[in-house]
Amino acid sequence: NTFNDKNDSLIPKDHKDVVSVLLKFRNNLHLLAEYTLRPLPAIYKQAVYFAVYGWMLMGISANQNTTHYKDANEEGSNIVMIILLGFPVYGILMYMLIFSWLKVATILNNPYGNDCYDISLVTVLDYNIWKSSVY
Repeated sequence: NTFNDKNDSLIPKDHKDVVSVLLKFRNNLHLLAEYTLRPLPAIYKQAVYFAVYGWMLMGISANQNTTHYKDANEEGSNIVMIILLGFPVYGILMYMLIFSWLKVATILNNPYGNDCYDISLVTVLDYNIWKSSVY
């Protein structure tokens, strides 16, 4: 009876470690597949865009430096200097950064695209989950 020996167990310790890692990987794949089946509602994306655009419109008027405009009126400077000194460079750079984050978030929402040539992530995940459960 090889199964009754105390030195022989059904699954060695090393194999249990490998199996536990594979089970964790399979569970994570399952969670990812569940996430793709229930995406965030579109209203969340629209609310974030509305808030950022509203913040940008308020910030553009708030970031303008009006002290240079007052000084230029007293000295009789030309309009080009008034525009250059009052232009909100820091605000524009900040808005560019935030809008690029929004663009990256939109791309990361569906990184493989919606074309007929793109990878269907749900199909690939289902196949990998099935494959990990068979072995």
